[in-house]
Amino acid sequence: MIWFRWLKRTCVSALVTAAGAGVGSAALVAPDYVEGEVLVQFRAAETWDSVQLTATLHGLELARRFEWLSAHQGQVMCLLRSPTQTTAALIAELSQDPTVALVEPNYLRRHASLRTPNDPRFGQLWGLQNTGQEVNGFTGTARADIGFLSAWGLARPSTNEVVVAVIDTGLDLTQPDIVSNLWTNPGEIPSNGLDDDGNGYVDDVHGYDFANGTGAVTDSGFHGTHVAGTVAASGNNGLGVIGVDFQAHIMALKTSSDGTTISSAAVIEATQYAAMMKSRGVNVAAINASYGGASYSSTESTAIQAAGNVGIVFCAAAGNNTNNNDTAAFYPANYRLPNMIVIAASDQNDALAEFSNYGATTVDLAAPGVNILSCAPVSQFGNDTYVQQASAVYQGNALTYSGLTTSNGITAAIFYCGLGNPAEFPAAVRNNIALIQRGTLFFSDKV
Repeated sequence: MIWFRWLKRTCVSALVTAAGAGVGSAALVAPDYVEGEVLVQFRAAETWDSVQLTATLHGLELARRFEWLSAHQGQVMCLLRSPTQTTAALIAELSQDPTVALVEPNYLRRHASLRTPNDPRFGQLWGLQNTGQEVNGFTGTARADIGFLSAWGLARPSTNEVVVAVIDTGLDLTQPDIVSNLWTNPGEIPSNGLDDDGNGYVDDVHGYDFANGTGAVTDSGFHGTHVAGTVAASGNNGLGVIGVDFQAHIMALKTSSDGTTISSAAVIEATQYAAMMKSRGVNVAAINASYGGASYSSTESTAIQAAGNVGIVFCAAAGNNTNNNDTAAFYPANYRLPNMIVIAASDQNDALAEFSNYGATTVDLAAPGVNILSCAPVSQFGNDTYVQQASAVYQGNALTYSGLTTSNGITAAIFYCGLGNPAEFPAAVRNNIALIQRGTLFFSDKV
């Protein structure tokens, strides 16, 4: 996992599965209805005037009239209330009234919140559930979050796969907390060098690299993997974190070859790809766009609108320049197209993040964007790990969650530091390279 301070915003699809609420027992169980109130259906011959008379005779208040429903059903339906009688007494009394067809309690309904998932790092995801806990050295304010558990409790189940396209630096397809939520192109056969589905892209199995023109979407940095984890890291898998929509699938649209810069052309083609695949039956609900710049592009705007025309929501970062977007435009956020949502970053106390852009007329909302724990690349295909001394090269295994150096690597003197015990590090190793052999110490102890 990695802590990341950039603005990462996610668009959450409508596909979620509500969790059931557990039922417990106790000596005294609170009633699941409003005491002193009953819902009554009168016989077809009764009118509102006769119902009002019946209510008065029983000493009850005609508290609510369901007029449209009554007309639709052909019988008066209403809520009656008593200031003194219990619901049970009202049901017993009104059941004997010849004008009454049915009487029942005014039942209570409650939100069925998602139960706390078993992902071990969930407690550090303050953006999903903020209890005022300390995260990365910062203490937050309780409930300054997105209401993740409650929102999922309100969601409706669906069997239709929801896909979120992430236009970014790529994606580590081996990341264990994301691998089960990868979008897979049903018409493409992996690694055969052919455009099997005839969409113009070869081997676009999980997306496409529009910076280099290849089906390999390996993350050129770590931002794309981090964003993808926030969007759709697998949930309740006993591993790492959980994504905002942990049942969605990620379409990786890589637009950067160096992990930093993104061209408009790559973005336009990636947006076009998402829209095209939507038109071909892939349920792309949203595009996540955590990038931007100061220059306006009419073509980029047209591409985003075209995605909207086929039903894709485009979620754009407001930016991280502390600017007012109302006066200093930031694109794509400032296109203000009808299918766009522009999001600023909020902190653990529900305040605007110190680095975030804002704008009364150009920014729609803010969402957690500071100290966000998410996924990082486990390994990055095509990059070697090795140590070279003069002409001798010693290959090494990739370090889990490690980053990359420049193409020239790091040049420094190597000092032998035994197993990595504190006493085995000579003073001269500072700012140089420590060679530590395998043995009885955990890697975390060595570090």
